[in-house]
Amino acid sequence: MCGIAGIFGASYSEAELQERIRRMTATLAHRGPDGDGIMVRASERIALGHRRLAIQDLSDAGAQPMLSPSRRYVVVFNGEIYNVPELKAKLSGNIRWRGHSDTEVLLAAFEQLGVVRTIELAVGMFALALYDSVDRKLHLIRDRFGEKPLYYAMHRGGVVFASELKGLLALPDLQPRICRDGVVLLLKHNYIPAPYTILEGVSKLTPATVVTVDGAGARQMRYWDAAQVAGRSRGSRSAAGDFDASAEQLRERLRQSVRGQLVSDVSIGAFLSGGIDSSLVCAIMQEQSPVRVNTYTIGFREPQFNEAAFAREVARHLGTSHTEYYVSARDALALVQALPTVFDEPFADSSQLPTLLLARMASKDVRVALSGDAGDELFGGYSRYAAFSGRRSSAAMRLLSRALLRRRGYAFALAPPGRAVLRPLSACMGLPKWVVEQKLRGRLIRAGADLTAAYQYLTGYWSDPASLTASSVVPEYALTQGLAEVEQGDDYRTMMLLDVYCYLPDDILVKVDRAAMHHGLETRAPFLDHRVYEYSAALPTRHLVDEQGRGKRILRHLLHEYVPPALVDRPKAGFAAPLGDWLRQDLSDWAESLLYGPELASQPFIDRGRAADVWRLHKEGRGDYSFALWGLLQLCAWQRVYRARW
Repeated sequence: MCGIAGIFGASYSEAELQERIRRMTATLAHRGPDGDGIMVRASERIALGHRRLAIQDLSDAGAQPMLSPSRRYVVVFNGEIYNVPELKAKLSGNIRWRGHSDTEVLLAAFEQLGVVRTIELAVGMFALALYDSVDRKLHLIRDRFGEKPLYYAMHRGGVVFASELKGLLALPDLQPRICRDGVVLLLKHNYIPAPYTILEGVSKLTPATVVTVDGAGARQMRYWDAAQVAGRSRGSRSAAGDFDASAEQLRERLRQSVRGQLVSDVSIGAFLSGGIDSSLVCAIMQEQSPVRVNTYTIGFREPQFNEAAFAREVARHLGTSHTEYYVSARDALALVQALPTVFDEPFADSSQLPTLLLARMASKDVRVALSGDAGDELFGGYSRYAAFSGRRSSAAMRLLSRALLRRRGYAFALAPPGRAVLRPLSACMGLPKWVVEQKLRGRLIRAGADLTAAYQYLTGYWSDPASLTASSVVPEYALTQGLAEVEQGDDYRTMMLLDVYCYLPDDILVKVDRAAMHHGLETRAPFLDHRVYEYSAALPTRHLVDEQGRGKRILRHLLHEYVPPALVDRPKAGFAAPLGDWLRQDLSDWAESLLYGPELASQPFIDRGRAADVWRLHKEGRGDYSFALWGLLQLCAWQRVYRARW
């Protein structure tokens, strides 16, 4: 795991290339505390930089930037390739290996098999830049699910890129201006989905994508597509084997994935929440380990958020060496000032706070940690899937919603017949009309709108960002691009696919990557082996969801062979922090310093009066608006640090 940065084709002198690439890599030192390297070729207008977190081949033979055997290609690589033996077996000739790093094997494969074919064969997580010195072109490549980040911008006639946004902000001639579309998306989801970022002109490389830059400009291609996999698999689901046989085949694929991810020259542990996903990963990991696995969990004093006791019991049954840490509001207060620099652009998943503490705890003992991330998205685990799947049952509500709702861009607003009821309802409930409108609109959309529209609306925090901003339209991104058509009526599969495209890469994986890398810790997710995804996509939905509507049926079945069902057959608590109480109490002064501070007062885009109304309602206990407020607070906190122009 590392940090990468580079400049290609931009009009800089050799001295400027040297100075700028060093600036960029210096901002990524936390991602690679074990070493740094640069390559500058002024005549080819390229500079590549690398910060190294040494995981495989700790010797200098694993240092980067690294040259291919013929010296045609140069790579800076962030990530891990888990199927190195299989890749090696496809290479011909007598290659003299300098070491045993996955980067060296990847380079040899690029040379012999070609760029796209190598990436299609690779199993792993990665963001990389590959320079072809013969054709004078640069390839920027990201893994299938977006585990590893890559930001880029066209700049001074070329391209600049970095693992984190702060790498680009290190360029003194890159003038940051806030992207209003990015702000709208942040307020809607509490994260900014790719390709958008918080800055105009800067993009996130979307997962499973190659961007190639040369003298003719930039071209983009997708080398793998979760929707295509789902579409191909739909017809074969009914022909899948019986449940027990499917479960056993899944177990073998998970064993294969975990086995590949246990390859390391440094110590490995695992995150254990006590839920199904992480417990199953830890069980298979311990099953294949000759020593006790180190496991780590975070607890809360508030019982409705705390799963630490379950994790402790799971660890005892599995025989792991277990450590736990209880998070307090004081811990949160100590961390909030650092969030803008840790997460690099405004990011507002409140579980970022315990995740940071979890990574800090684990990094004291290990350099790599496996997690259960993506079990929900691949195996139907979120409770919202069950809640949404029956939304079409009321024909009357569908008719009512069509009468009362109109589409405005990708936001919803009540049409005049519906608005007539707002005044009496507002007076009866003692709430502002806009609050009542949001509640009524949400009920109607859930009952009657098409699933994609309802899902993106109701999984938002400011479900209508236009009510808070000067924008009337939510910009186009993955959730608005017809993915639901792939599944044609299977609500569970549609929602899972939508989450694989947005929520997983732009929330869950961002949170884990930034929190872990802040502490020099590499995280690995066995469920994100694309072979596991392809198998799950071919399973009948009945193998994922039981008759009571509970998801992860097949994972639950496998886990019961390792731990007693009573430990894991319970409602999902998730990994959320008690944010509502923290904002009313220990974090209240910090929140008010942002909501009434110059960051919000000086901008022309966000309705400060509406923001103040929401804060007042939350602080008075007249509703829990903590998650909506958290996105706005993170935007203000980010602006306090980076001071980008509007």
